[in-house]
Amino acid sequence: MTFSIIMDLIAVTLLIATLIYVFFLNQQLKRNRHQLETFIENFSSSLNRAELTIRELKELKDTVLKTLIEQRHKASVLKDELVFLLDRGESISQQLEKEIREARKIKKPSGFYDYQSAAPTAKTEEEPALVRSLKKIR
Repeated sequence: MTFSIIMDLIAVTLLIATLIYVFFLNQQLKRNRHQLETFIENFSSSLNRAELTIRELKELKDTVLKTLIEQRHKASVLKDELVFLLDRGESISQQLEKEIREARKIKKPSGFYDYQSAAPTAKTEEEPALVRSLKKIR
């Protein structure tokens, strides 16, 4: 036997082994084709659901953003109103404080009752304790 015949036999043997392997691989692919198709269908439906969910999330984001902008605007308006009311209240309180100081400077009329300087009378011992407490509070 010559060297070329041995090489041809080895090549033929390898080709036959390759054909057998391709035949079994083809059979296995045919069996798994249904599983692969099912996987692709499931994957496709999952992608569609994901796209739908993404669209819904974008719509929700837009709605929330609009609501937040409206709330921010309302809060800004309320803040401005509160600042105005605080400023107005402060000016009124300053004016009242000024008028109270001026009123304290005015002399009291001669018949004006000064509860702090009034001398306690003899009836104090006869009055109930509650009335005495109330007079002390004045």
